[in-house]
Amino acid sequence: MVALQHLTLNTSHCRASPRSEVSDDAIAALRPLVVAGRGRVPGFAPWRCVIARGDGAATFDVRRGQDVAVLCGVAWTPTGAGGVWPVLEKVWLDIGDAMAGIAPESVLQMPPCPESLPWLAVIILPAGLMATSRRDLGWLGDFERCLAWTIIAASGMISCG
Repeated sequence: MVALQHLTLNTSHCRASPRSEVSDDAIAALRPLVVAGRGRVPGFAPWRCVIARGDGAATFDVRRGQDVAVLCGVAWTPTGAGGVWPVLEKVWLDIGDAMAGIAPESVLQMPPCPESLPWLAVIILPAGLMATSRRDLGWLGDFERCLAWTIIAASGMISCG
């Protein structure tokens, strides 16, 4: 059984998310968003998502208005992982530079890239976090996993059925 390694960089928390956690109905509902590469999050307007797909990987963000709450990278091939991890690392290091002297050094340490594929790595962005209610933070983690599995399914590289 293939499981998505879901890593939240802010907390270093990583958990295995098997495909069985995401219903076929959820993937069908999110497929138009993946095909379009952007749009409203179904059932959670005014939240929107922007997706950039590459070779074996994708990045996406989830935003409300101009405030980006999370930046996510998903990889399902070694090539994809090698391309998207440095992007996430740069964003994480930029956040660390901006928070130097404000947050403890231990909080700003970047966890290592997940060793097994596929993986989803998430950065909760400071500005988005400040503008996001606790209620919205609750569904974001589930949405991240559902969208990641939908992107992987659309790639055709991993059987998701």
